[in-house]
Amino acid sequence: MSSSDGKSIVHGEPNTCDAFPLLQNDTPERAAEIFRLGLQQLSRFQAPPIPLNYALCYFYSAGTDLRLREKMDAVLGGGWQFEVARDLFLRFLTPCNDVSMAELQKELLVLINGVVESAVNTNRSTVQHTEALDRQIDRLEDCQDPKQALQIANEVLNEARLLANDSRMLASDMQDAAGEIVRLKEELMHARREASVDPLTGLSNRRTFDSTLLNLVAVDEPFTLIMMDVDHFKRINDEHGHLVGDRVLRQLAKLVSARTRATDVVSRYGGEEFAILLPRTRIYEGKQIAEKMRSGIGGMNMRRTDTGVQLGRVTSSFGVAEYQRGEAIEALIARADSALYSAKRNGRDRVELSSQVVA
Repeated sequence: MSSSDGKSIVHGEPNTCDAFPLLQNDTPERAAEIFRLGLQQLSRFQAPPIPLNYALCYFYSAGTDLRLREKMDAVLGGGWQFEVARDLFLRFLTPCNDVSMAELQKELLVLINGVVESAVNTNRSTVQHTEALDRQIDRLEDCQDPKQALQIANEVLNEARLLANDSRMLASDMQDAAGEIVRLKEELMHARREASVDPLTGLSNRRTFDSTLLNLVAVDEPFTLIMMDVDHFKRINDEHGHLVGDRVLRQLAKLVSARTRATDVVSRYGGEEFAILLPRTRIYEGKQIAEKMRSGIGGMNMRRTDTGVQLGRVTSSFGVAEYQRGEAIEALIARADSALYSAKRNGRDRVELSSQVVA
């Protein structure tokens, strides 16, 4: 099914390249625009123009991942370092998937096991030194020879120094390990979050949408699906450039999120399409929520930050469908798609309900 915008609004499987920026396709115009900006960033960072560095500066200029921009400014702004750039490349431009998260978990487990082993070994050493000290003290108490007593005292002092040294080493190891554990935990938490979040808008991604939808069906309670598509988005890209189009999507994502509840899940479904899941919500309540989104988007006064030029009125169309008990997920999405297509066909900037309404 295609809209009059000339784009498909029939949804298939999520793009496997979404988690791998280097494999994503782009238009020649947008690529050329980012190429020019990327070269400027190479010069600004004083980075050698090798492929790794160029890839980082390309995606820095594209602005599709704000965390990459923040990290590059923070750690490379004071001077380009190949090792740091390499780590950023592996972190942000290669897939974040179950395998990479499993590797992080494995690294964290190895580190924790090492800490435990170090503590156990130090404890054994401490016990040995303590037992040796006890024996020497017993000898010292029974000793009548001043010369021998001095020798025993020296041995006691030596054991005490060894014991103190082990304690300091353990404390130092623990402090280093604690810092490394915190770093790995943060890395793992970010990896898990990144696997479920769209980097451009900060919304949930298609993967999260799919899993949430499965969970809602399993709960077997009423819920509603809203499919939203930005009207004439190609015109925005053609007239103002794809980077401006990306900024528009980010602004729309913020507005849509602000008009949903904490229990709702807003996802970027693909391109300029969004999907909103409303748990424990009937279709007419879902329509009211969609109308608030539509009205809010239509009232936005967006302009280019570089030139101040108005972008014109941006609108979106919505299709709303309520889940029917026993219905296949594909059928639910198809009904919401059909309602969205009706909104497009009937003039856009509209909310249409699925024809099959649950009583």
